[in-house]
Amino acid sequence: MENLKDNFITYLRAVKNVSPHTLRAYGSDLDQFLEYWQKRGAGNLALADHRFFRRYLSHLQALNYSRSTLSRKLTSLRRFFNHLEMEGVISTNLLSSLSSPPKEKRLPIFLKLEEMLQLLDSPFYKTLLGCRDRALLEVLYATGMRVGELVALDLSHLALERKEIRIMAKGRRERILFLNQRAVQALKDYLSTSRMELMRRERTKARTTEALFLNRKGSRLSSRGVRYVVAKYVRRIHLIKKVSPHSIRHSFATHLLEAGADIRAVQELLGHIDLSTTQIYTHVGIKRLKKIYQMAHPRS
Repeated sequence: MENLKDNFITYLRAVKNVSPHTLRAYGSDLDQFLEYWQKRGAGNLALADHRFFRRYLSHLQALNYSRSTLSRKLTSLRRFFNHLEMEGVISTNLLSSLSSPPKEKRLPIFLKLEEMLQLLDSPFYKTLLGCRDRALLEVLYATGMRVGELVALDLSHLALERKEIRIMAKGRRERILFLNQRAVQALKDYLSTSRMELMRRERTKARTTEALFLNRKGSRLSSRGVRYVVAKYVRRIHLIKKVSPHSIRHSFATHLLEAGADIRAVQELLGHIDLSTTQIYTHVGIKRLKKIYQMAHPRS
């Protein structure tokens, strides 16, 4: 059983170029499924039938997972059994006909423009970590990139003279994002001062790290570290909202749309393959649309 899972994960990594974050999620989902299967002494996976899969789905629902998590777990299983069918381990993937629960349509949490500007101004930029944090926040808001994309940035990804930054997006797709002048200046300040000092703290003898954003020990900053940084400044400006690095991405998209940007342009900037993923942001611009309506309609 474990070999089947390992072969699948290797296939996703080598052939499909799936991101490390997604690989971990798939691995965890499959471990959970295989443990459930083995505890019931079910034997060969080829014996799994519709009734078993429905029982497993009921088991997951009883654990009070959100609908989005349930949907992801079923997607993991579908892809796994598709792979088993492709490899000839099973004759038919019965999961292909099992429907996922409908996804929750929650509006994204975002910051108002004045809140976002307050957050960007909150680091004490003349301190070692404050200088780094200001650059980090400016880059997040200037580009709308995901936290995983941010921590994967290397120095070679920067083209400050062109105000561009190259990232490896979901699905290992390379994309070019744009920087504004404030982000460029914040990066220049960080690179010329704080990063050099943080590099001196790096404990390995090689001192060859190419990571753009470093932690206080001089190593690559982690996703958890970025979440800590954002939470720190959210507390500093006394925001009550539950703000995460992804909230800055939501704010980036919302502010562009509110300023009149075309939704397809925002789709490209966010790196969404499907326009429907971007369309959730249209809900948050209702106030602006209502104001336009009241100003423009002859009988309003």
